[in-house]
Amino acid sequence: MRCFIAVDLNDDVKEKVINLQKLMPKAARLVGKENLHFTLKFLGEIDEEMVDKTREKLRQIAKITKNFTIKISEIGTFPNDKFIRVVWVGCQNREFADLHNAVDEAMADMLPREKPVPHLTLARVQERSKELSDFITNNRNTEIGEMPVNKIKLKKSALTWKGPVYEDIEVFDLC
Repeated sequence: MRCFIAVDLNDDVKEKVINLQKLMPKAARLVGKENLHFTLKFLGEIDEEMVDKTREKLRQIAKITKNFTIKISEIGTFPNDKFIRVVWVGCQNREFADLHNAVDEAMADMLPREKPVPHLTLARVQERSKELSDFITNNRNTEIGEMPVNKIKLKKSALTWKGPVYEDIEVFDLC
C-alpha cells in the first residue's frame, strides 16, 4: 500500500490555508481541503511488514516527543521559483524540524534519508505564469497562524481518477 507519515491541520489553520488558496491563479491545481497536511516522510509503496515496523518506530517517537506549537508562514516553491512544480507553505519551528529529523532517522534502515523541508503543499503547477509568479512574490512572507502539534499519523493514500484519497492507518499521540 502507498503510505506516508503526516501532521494534519486543525480547522482554524485549514480555513486560513483555504482562503490563501482562493487567491491563487486558476492554472494551479489546488490540494483539496480534505488532503491538506504536513508530510513528515513519504514512504511510497510498502508491504504489511514495513507498515508494522513503521508503526513501532512511530510509537517510540511519540513516547518521547512532547506536544509543541508551530508557526505556519512563508510561501515557497519546489524545485525553485524559475521552474515551479509545487507551491507550498512552510513551518519555521525547531521542534517541528526535530520531529521531521527523528522520523527520517528512524526510517533510515528502510528508506533513504532526506534533507527535510517542513512544508504543506498548496498546489501543483503544470506551467508557470505571470499571475503565479506575482502571487508568490506578493505572498512570500504570509503568516498563516499557529497550531498545536500533538499527534502524528501513519496514512494510506489510494490514487483514484478524482485524485488521492487519504485514510489514517494509525494515530500516535505525542506525550
